[in-house]
Amino acid sequence: MLIKNRLNYLFYLIASTTFIFSNIKDLTYPGYNRLYYYTNYESNNISSLDRIITELPKEKRISIKTDYGNKYTVELQLNNTVIMYKNGSRVYSTNEEEKINSIKGFCDAHFSSQYNGAANSITNTEDDKKEIESFINQCFVEAANGQFNDPWSLGQALFNNDMRTVHFAEKIIQEYKPELLVVNMQDIDIAHSNFTFYANNIQKADYALAHLWNTIQNTPGMTNDTILIAMPEHGRNQDGNGLYDAYGREALDHTNDEMSREIFALVLGPNGVVVQNQVFSQEKGESIDIVPTIANILGFDNDIPGGLLTGNVLTESFY
Repeated sequence: MLIKNRLNYLFYLIASTTFIFSNIKDLTYPGYNRLYYYTNYESNNISSLDRIITELPKEKRISIKTDYGNKYTVELQLNNTVIMYKNGSRVYSTNEEEKINSIKGFCDAHFSSQYNGAANSITNTEDDKKEIESFINQCFVEAANGQFNDPWSLGQALFNNDMRTVHFAEKIIQEYKPELLVVNMQDIDIAHSNFTFYANNIQKADYALAHLWNTIQNTPGMTNDTILIAMPEHGRNQDGNGLYDAYGREALDHTNDEMSREIFALVLGPNGVVVQNQVFSQEKGESIDIVPTIANILGFDNDIPGGLLTGNVLTESFY
């Protein structure tokens, strides 16, 4: 299904998967919890760590920037920034705090801090919170023990971060059978600098999506009772950006041309609910139609005050 993207910016909550490294150095500043950075990428012993929040690159190009303004802050750069924390809060740089406060200000100005909905609204009891925290911690332990390195037996060289994210989503599905689960895959965003890696990661995203659907169909309680909708954030520019990879392939950005605003939507679901084997080659909607469609599927679209849900339900995909 071809739909048009009207969103210039999207916010995602991304669940980073975890990996195994050790030999860390302690940077302690007054008023802050301890901040750790890696000095050795060889060992797999992480008994001294509570949690790891992202994969580390193999390169050891490390630079540390300090800002002794009104707060003590430390920014670590290892190609992409990696921050560790143990037994306490994450330490943010001044620049990060400004971004966080900007988002917080927007949310505070547009969303009520108090919810006065019905008694059957979505809330977590204290026991629920403890159970979820225990589940997440167990996933960190499994990742630290290497169980997320290649759980689909494809070979570690093929298994990328998007596949790990989907694997984590599958564990959530098997444990909780959620009514709504959002999964974000981002490895294909490398198209800005490397077209070959982009093409490879698209294939891996396709494989991961099929693996996710097979997991759903083999999970009691979700088999033939689940709808999956897949949609990219945006398309790609028609013309390259002048950056070529090792194979001579030109990278692609996404600005505001027609190609970058052209995306697809894939809808999978049970026969009798989702129209089967239907392909549209002409434009049928916009990206803003996805949320109203989800609200309609789950049956709460009429509970949302008028004007808060722009877009339309993609009715042609359903009976």
